[in-house]
Amino acid sequence: MPSRTRVGGLLASVLFWAGVATWSAAPLTGQLLEVPAAAEEVVSVPALEERLAETTKRIEEHRSTIERAPEEAPEAERASTELGLLETIEGSLRQQASLAEVLPSTRLEATEADRNLEEQRLRDSPQPPPYTFLVLESLRQQVRDGEARTARAEEGERAARAALVSAQEDWDAKERARRLVKERNAGSADTAAAAHALRIAELESELALETVRLRQVELELQGLTREISETRLEGLQERLEYVVPRAELTAEDRSSVAIELARREERLEDAAVAAQRALDYLSGQWLEAKRELDKASGEDRALSEEVETLKRGQAYRRAELAAIAAQQQRLGALRTVWERRFSVFSEQAPAESLESWGRESQEALRTIEIEAGLINGHISDVRNELVTLQGQSTGDLDPAVVRWFDQRVYYTRELAKIHEENFASLERLRRLHLDLLDDLGATERTFSLGSAASAVWSRVSSVWSYEITDVDDRPITVGKIVKGIFLLFFGLFLSRRVSRFMGRRLLPRLGLTGGGLHAYQSLFFYILVVTFTLIALQIVNVPLTAFTILGGALAIGFGFGSQNLVNNFISGLILLVERPIRVADLIQVGDLRGNVEHIGLRSTRVRTGQNVEIIVPNSSFLQENVVNWTLTDTQVRVHVTVGVAYGSPTREVKEILRKSAASHGRVLKSPDPIVLFENFGDNSLEFEVHFWIQMRSPMDQKIIESDLRFMIDSFCRDAGITIAFPQRDVHLDSLRPVEVRLVREEEAESEQAAAGPATGGAS
Repeated sequence: MPSRTRVGGLLASVLFWAGVATWSAAPLTGQLLEVPAAAEEVVSVPALEERLAETTKRIEEHRSTIERAPEEAPEAERASTELGLLETIEGSLRQQASLAEVLPSTRLEATEADRNLEEQRLRDSPQPPPYTFLVLESLRQQVRDGEARTARAEEGERAARAALVSAQEDWDAKERARRLVKERNAGSADTAAAAHALRIAELESELALETVRLRQVELELQGLTREISETRLEGLQERLEYVVPRAELTAEDRSSVAIELARREERLEDAAVAAQRALDYLSGQWLEAKRELDKASGEDRALSEEVETLKRGQAYRRAELAAIAAQQQRLGALRTVWERRFSVFSEQAPAESLESWGRESQEALRTIEIEAGLINGHISDVRNELVTLQGQSTGDLDPAVVRWFDQRVYYTRELAKIHEENFASLERLRRLHLDLLDDLGATERTFSLGSAASAVWSRVSSVWSYEITDVDDRPITVGKIVKGIFLLFFGLFLSRRVSRFMGRRLLPRLGLTGGGLHAYQSLFFYILVVTFTLIALQIVNVPLTAFTILGGALAIGFGFGSQNLVNNFISGLILLVERPIRVADLIQVGDLRGNVEHIGLRSTRVRTGQNVEIIVPNSSFLQENVVNWTLTDTQVRVHVTVGVAYGSPTREVKEILRKSAASHGRVLKSPDPIVLFENFGDNSLEFEVHFWIQMRSPMDQKIIESDLRFMIDSFCRDAGITIAFPQRDVHLDSLRPVEVRLVREEEAESEQAAAGPATGGAS
């Protein structure tokens, strides 16, 4: 057992260290092999020449082997495979040699860039005079170009680094494969095949190693290029920072820009005239060639090619004229932007115009972006067509056909140039707008408090006058909408105050009180609201036609789903005018009974005796029978019914009832209470006492009736009169014996159910 344990432990250790070795040999993703401190070890010219000479010698040997061996011999096939790898290695070595020639000059250029930057910093002024506006513009353009070059160099360095990582991983994989082939071929019987496999693995590893060396040199060159770009950009930025506060706008600057724009305009005019003449000539030639082609009896390849080429030439000239017209149109925009830049730079621009200039430049940039996309699409189409034409073959040696085909290729190339020139013109305008926005941003940073306030006021004014829409050629702006909303709320407030004043001071003097006063006060309020709304619309100059769409929508809504709303609204107006019910009236609609608290245009609020507020649609008061207990006055005649036992003194009962009604304090003395002997009832003699009361709420009647019942019961008890209650007399037939039987409860119930409700007898 101990021996087995030692063997197992030894095996585990071997496997562990083998795994560590394998892990250590594998390159980590993203890590680079360390570039030698002296790059000459990688791109040493003598070493490269020696490896290149050796590779060339091996290539010659393999070629001679292939020439001596038969075509289908294994030796020729193996030599051919190895020859392909050797030629690839030779190509990599030649690339290294080419880069080795460039590397020293690039290092020298980097050193000179550092030295120039140090010398610039030692001088009193980084930039020699003059410090004019155009010099400043030139420096800004150089800084932009330097930033673009630096960005491209950084991207190139990242790409070179990624390529080196990939090459290292490939070399490591090829080395592992070479070692594995070497180990397998140690005991192989087929020595020729094994040797060939080993040579292939070695050549692949050698090629991967040369690729790594090539990528190392490329990475160093990209790093040097990035360092040179950064150093030069740093120098340009320092010069720009020095010139910015010292630059001045001179008359020569304005004159130079004006002269350049005038020359450009003159060149465009000349180009337009020449293009139009060429188009007229091509149109005539095309018509003549087309007539000849139509007259030709058979197919004439040269004439067909001539017609197609002349047609292409016309398209080219028309595109040229369109591009020239677009560039001429941009000249006006260029002049405007230049003048604005001059005004901003010389601090002569009005503060209220700065924001509008910036907004116009931003809108122009959006338009330029769209136009640039269209031009790029044209350029792409023309380039694709050019590739197609260049890939085609005339298939004919006729000089005329070849001539016209070449002419078509020429027109296509020229058309691509025209679109590129048009794009360059658009790019100049875009950069100028961007420069203006930069100038405006710098101006805003240097403004005083007064200028800032003016700019804020200008911005508010622009928002205030912003047009939302127009109706009948009359603009509706943000300012008008705000004014209208303010006047509408002010009118609402004033309408409420005026209607309250009328309800408290004016209407009572006219004899209106209670519900009528409240109704007229509400009516006046709504009339004032509508009046102030129309006045607000008129003041802000908003035409009533602006609400045509809203009116149409409301009409459609009324027609399909707003009948009840309109019905209730009109009913509310009728209630306010006719006043069948008023505030504080005691009304009854169906099972609802209560006091009116508020009458609105759509609904009426009623409070019941249980202190519950119920909202009743106004149409209910016109479509149903409404009982208004207090419409003309609050006097209501009510009655209480009393039943006494048969045999009671009826005259005494009448006096008791009259006495009870007369004794109650809330029963009106006039008219007098009336007692009526109403009927001979089934169980009692029925009397009714009718009396008048003042009723303001549903509980008034109930309270008084309850009090009278208490008094009547007390007086009847004192007089010995019995208040009757329901009773029934049962008469038995005594002419024959009464049959009596004892049965169970279940049997009795079943017999009673079978006999029905009209059975006689007793049990």
